[in-house]
Amino acid sequence: MSVVVEVRVSADEFGLGRRFDAGMEPTAAVELETVVPAGSRVVPYFLLRADRPERVLEAVGEDPLVEDPRVVDDFGEQVLLAFDWAASDDPLFGGVFRSGTTVLGASGRERTWTFELRFDGSVDLEDFREHCAEAGVDFDLVRMYRPSSPGSDLSFGLTGPQREALASAVDRGYYDVPRQSTTAELAAELGISDQAVSERLRRGVARLVRHTVHPGDDSRA
Repeated sequence: MSVVVEVRVSADEFGLGRRFDAGMEPTAAVELETVVPAGSRVVPYFLLRADRPERVLEAVGEDPLVEDPRVVDDFGEQVLLAFDWAASDDPLFGGVFRSGTTVLGASGRERTWTFELRFDGSVDLEDFREHCAEAGVDFDLVRMYRPSSPGSDLSFGLTGPQREALASAVDRGYYDVPRQSTTAELAAELGISDQAVSERLRRGVARLVRHTVHPGDDSRA
């Protein structure tokens, strides 16, 4: 039976975290959108909110495991970054990919990263723990739950940003009939782009359905 855990890691605990932290001002934030396999490497896409994204791009490019850092889209308040990454050689992510773990979500701000990881079972989770211990990577376990038992965890598989966006949408009457607010208004409140709000709401609703009305595979959310 699979198990989902949320862990919190200092940016100093893994190379990419240190690089992002070196280029981000205290108010900046970054969120993983998706990860695309690319042979022996992966291509992660990150939504970055920062006053000077070019500094972050330059800092990330200094990581020896990173190639071709680039801005894919510019949404004004946010940019979408992508790069080729030898993630399996990173002390933290080496354990993630070697254990076949699915990264459901990741976000970083104020020198701290939060990851939501899904393991196929307790054995894989223990293998990940052992790998991190051997690699000298310290992390804090925030919460853990079984996705097949939605009632056992009130998050219902939602990431922190998704919970925040959905809660704000309900509070502001976005789902009322007639609708009392727009995604643009929610975006202004949350400090993100209109598109990012729409994506968080869409993915959040999909996860709620898969963990309540239709429990099952949430890999597409």
